[in-house]
Amino acid sequence: MSSINIDVARPTGIYFIIERLYSRDGFMPSIGEISPSLTQVHRTVIQLKRKQDMFMDGVKVTPKDITLWQQIKYITGSKVTTKDTDALVYTTDFIGSLVATTPLGNIEHENIPRFLTTESIHSLPQAVSYGRDPIP
Repeated sequence: MSSINIDVARPTGIYFIIERLYSRDGFMPSIGEISPSLTQVHRTVIQLKRKQDMFMDGVKVTPKDITLWQQIKYITGSKVTTKDTDALVYTTDFIGSLVATTPLGNIEHENIPRFLTTESIHSLPQAVSYGRDPIP
């Protein structure tokens, strides 16, 4: 029985964060220096993990080569243990975006309401994100 090989790994707590800034101002009209501002912050969080070997009843088990008998033993409560190896793997923990908007940027006038000149940050819906951000 052949299937996808899934690596068993233990988190190390070491993260790599990649943030990219994209200006989305081109979609909005401007009047001279007065224009709305929209910036997207795209974040990818990758975690370094230590690869582990799985053992069932003292025998090394590979997820892609597990037998029907081993599956039945696992379902019925057979104990599975893991042991760290020297290998390290990278896994993607989170991919998502925030959007920073300012309705009227570059204006400092007393008669304009503050909410129109103050930047606000919004997260995109969970449907367009992957995982949960471990570093908020």
